[in-house]
Amino acid sequence: MFGDFKVARSFFAASLAAVPFTPDPFKIPGTSVGFSPNSISVPIQNAWNPFTVGNRTLNINGVDTPVTTGVKFRGINDTGPRSEHFTYWDSLFDVGLRGEMGEFSDYTKTWNWEVGFRYARNEGKDLSIGEVSQPGLRDALLDTDTATAFNPFLNFTAHNTRAARARVYVNLQNTGEYELPIYYATINGDLFNLPAGPVSFAIGGEYDAPRFNRNRDPLNNSFQSIGSVDGQSFRVNRDIWGIYEEIRVPITSPTWNFWGFYSFEVDFAEREEWYSNNTSTVLVPFIAKSNSDYNAQKPKVSIRWQPLDPKYIGALTLRGSYSEAFHAPTLAELAPAGSQNFPLVTDPHTATNLPENRTDPQVEERISGNPQLHPEVAYEWTYGAVYSPKWVKGLTLSADWWHIDMRDIVTTPGAQFLIQQNNPAFVQRVPPAPGS
Repeated sequence: MFGDFKVARSFFAASLAAVPFTPDPFKIPGTSVGFSPNSISVPIQNAWNPFTVGNRTLNINGVDTPVTTGVKFRGINDTGPRSEHFTYWDSLFDVGLRGEMGEFSDYTKTWNWEVGFRYARNEGKDLSIGEVSQPGLRDALLDTDTATAFNPFLNFTAHNTRAARARVYVNLQNTGEYELPIYYATINGDLFNLPAGPVSFAIGGEYDAPRFNRNRDPLNNSFQSIGSVDGQSFRVNRDIWGIYEEIRVPITSPTWNFWGFYSFEVDFAEREEWYSNNTSTVLVPFIAKSNSDYNAQKPKVSIRWQPLDPKYIGALTLRGSYSEAFHAPTLAELAPAGSQNFPLVTDPHTATNLPENRTDPQVEERISGNPQLHPEVAYEWTYGAVYSPKWVKGLTLSADWWHIDMRDIVTTPGAQFLIQQNNPAFVQRVPPAPGS
């Protein structure tokens, strides 16, 4: 019998520059795209707006409202640097039994067995301090009262009123858990003897049940924060049943000293797995909870051949294999919940425009998984040789060749790819501002 366990708690903190006010809390009507790229829009009615005429007009709550666009601000004196506090709890538990089967009969004297259970769990909590609420900022920018309105036109030494800061700045908390229970059993040994040696086997089974969930702060969940990476809450889990079998057959052995086939053995293996995946409902955009099932049966055949006795020219081993493989989507790739990113991009379609009419070098990107993804598959051939010449002691030379044919590859078409393709179904281009 064997067992072990581990429990760990870790904590670390990070500091970031004061929150930059982007993306714009005011959106292009009908979209989630900020009205003022890489900055914010301030309504003319804002108590602190020094301009009396707006350079753009935006429909806010059904009312055409003149606004000042292109306003940049950081909460340097309002909050100072942002901070992140991370806490993680990790636990791992292992228990099992293993033994030999020689006590049952002479036939099983080479057999070994093992059964076991492993449980791993990771919990995390992230507390973000000094971020911005987009709804709170919108309301504070529309305010006409100097006591409570937010002022993004401050100099480097001033700060907003306590009432305005309380409306705009927030602390966000996000948590998540990942757990993985695994049950397994295996047995291996020799089946019978051939003239070249014993025919060996191994067989086993496994059940895995990974579970992954993220509980986002309401502002993160609705993509309504500034300064924090937003994303939606989700739950996703899968059940995996798998079995494998392998057999090694020696065709010739050194005891025969057969010319051209000093040693030759073949190995056959196969693995079968059955998957059942479940994802939770996402509300915006609405994606219903989903279930998907699939299975895979993949073989492998390999050979190992030593044509000559090493006493002649040294040890020469030739090897080759054919195998089929698969890789199931990760739980994160299945989850339909969106997550936010801000990649750097280059837009070749606006590179010759006036600077104010070029795509911003940094854009907001939202990435979602696909609950209907199926496994990636691959077909692989390998050939190789290993040679240790007898006349150069300690020298070993090897050469290998691989051919891998991959299909159904899972990937994410990122913002840069979509912008370059310029497909209207995925890329929305905003007309330039009047007079520009």
